[in-house]
Amino acid sequence: MPKLVRRMCSFLILAVLLSSTPASFAPAPVFSSTTATASLMLDIAPLSAQVGSIVTLHISYSGIGLYQTNITVTPNDALSFDPPRSMPCTYNQDPTNCTQFTFRARTAGVITIHASAYGEIYDIDCQCWRFSGAHDDTPAVLTITGSRLFLPVAIHR
Repeated sequence: MPKLVRRMCSFLILAVLLSSTPASFAPAPVFSSTTATASLMLDIAPLSAQVGSIVTLHISYSGIGLYQTNITVTPNDALSFDPPRSMPCTYNQDPTNCTQFTFRARTAGVITIHASAYGEIYDIDCQCWRFSGAHDDTPAVLTITGSRLFLPVAIHR
């Protein structure tokens, strides 16, 4: 019986030591301030496009993981997803992890694109992971030129 108690005590001590050490898969983030900030950076290519052409939005995520992303286009009928898709975009259900979106330009004008995400951030104050929101620091701006309006011209001779 004393041998069994010694084995159980050593097992309990080992279990306590293993549970109190940080996990190797969760790196300790390095932040310069006490508040963790998450943000999204948007980049659109090309910056100017013709009506009917394809444009690509790239999103870089900083300080956020396990995210769901929403895209807002103003005016909302100026661009359409190509291929069509629904929002929000969930990182592990998208082939690009929600980092690349393609649009088709529909109407001429200056288009503003915003992105926001809801996901997991590391909070320095509680030294824990928690869910929070993030958004772009500056929107992506796209200029669409041309027109989809077709006017037949009749030449009278």
